[in-house]
Amino acid sequence: MKESERIFKQYLLSKNPDFNQISKEILDIIKKKTSSEAGFVGYIDEKTNKLIVPTLTDEVWEICKIKEKKLCFDIKDNLFGIAIKTGKPVVSNDLSIDDRAKGTPRGHIKIKRFLGIPSLIKGKVNGILAVANKKTDYTEKEIEIISEFADVYAAIIYHLIKVKETEEYNKMINTLIENARDIIYVIKKDGTIEYINSRVKDYGYKKEDLIGHNAFDFVAIEYAEYVLSAFNKAFKTGKTLDVLKYKLKKKDGTTFDVDQKSEVILSDSEPKIVGTIRDVTKERAMEKELKESNELFEKIFNSAKDAIYIKDLSGNYVKVNKACARIFDLTPEEMLKRNDKELFGLKPAEEIHEQDSRVFGGKTLTTTTERIINGKKFILNSIKIPLKDHEGKIKYLLGISRDITRIKKLEREITLVKAKENIEKASSQFSHDLNNILSIITGYTSLIEEEILKSKGMLKEIKEIKKSVKKIISVTKQFRKKAPSVIKK
Repeated sequence: MKESERIFKQYLLSKNPDFNQISKEILDIIKKKTSSEAGFVGYIDEKTNKLIVPTLTDEVWEICKIKEKKLCFDIKDNLFGIAIKTGKPVVSNDLSIDDRAKGTPRGHIKIKRFLGIPSLIKGKVNGILAVANKKTDYTEKEIEIISEFADVYAAIIYHLIKVKETEEYNKMINTLIENARDIIYVIKKDGTIEYINSRVKDYGYKKEDLIGHNAFDFVAIEYAEYVLSAFNKAFKTGKTLDVLKYKLKKKDGTTFDVDQKSEVILSDSEPKIVGTIRDVTKERAMEKELKESNELFEKIFNSAKDAIYIKDLSGNYVKVNKACARIFDLTPEEMLKRNDKELFGLKPAEEIHEQDSRVFGGKTLTTTTERIINGKKFILNSIKIPLKDHEGKIKYLLGISRDITRIKKLEREITLVKAKENIEKASSQFSHDLNNILSIITGYTSLIEEEILKSKGMLKEIKEIKKSVKKIISVTKQFRKKAPSVIKK
């Protein structure tokens, strides 16, 4: 077995491979095989695009006098940088006359000869193997030797990066799971909790309080049978319910509402349930409050004596109460299938549309209108106001109409009653005053009549006066009786 193959196999079979140690081992081998005094092995950091050198020869560290030694280098247009950038071997057997040699920092060991071989995988450079200061020139033989190890090193680097990426990804996923808003769990077929995240601390538990215990011990007793049935059915069919709604127990014995979403998965040929549990206590309370609020609204809405309706921007009725539908001899459902033209007629519909347009423009309107509905006259007092959505845009029109037909009739009757009272009062006063005058006339006429009887002159004329006075009295009485009936008419 070749030395390069042995190292690669050693790396793959190791449970916890030491990348730095393997890099050093490769460097020792290529130094020995090429009779080089120094060298380095490094890989490219994909995030920073810098050369990372896991190890340098002990001799270099001891000989190198640079104060700030580092294992991370920028890739420049020097000898090893050219090898990395071009992906081709770089050989220099006399750096003193090589234009590619940019010199070395003060205190660094002097480099006389250099050989750098890039490591490539899938056509991409991911590292470099370099040796320096062989006593004789580097030849094709040394290039071949190092190239063999460069191929192995490229595969090791690629594997290392993938492992590192996987580790970082798993660490990230684990962090997300542990800090998730929901409880995340894995349950075995026997009901044992295999894994649960740290969210359980919000309910008084530690992870170890739950892992290894039966999951159904923590389900509220009134839901235990329901959850167990769903659990067994999931393992039997391989399918879970979209959402499982129930209550869980906190460590202090109180309960909280949850929504559970889960899937049946196969792990090592053993089915398990993986899922999330979300605390929806607040949402349930809000749903209950909203439901009660809606029920109360519906009761008020439909028990109201006034007609209440809601229209959208197109003028369609989207909700009406029973009182509104009753005016048209329809049900609320039938009302939603009709428009204002069908309900009121063309001309009134045009008037209503004009009013509605002003309301959708932001106005609040109050009107008193006489309408003919199904051949019957109604006098309606209405208020229309715009309704806005959550973004503050006007989306609906709310209308409340009160049938004041009877009120108007009563107002008219009250007006007539008052007029009657006023006329009766006036006619009574008039009759009283007129009777007083007539009484005086009658009295004086009687006196004159007595004197005339003595002489029997103008008796006929006096009788005519008395007759006329009686007629006036009779007419006055009739006026008092007829005046109220005239008002009624």
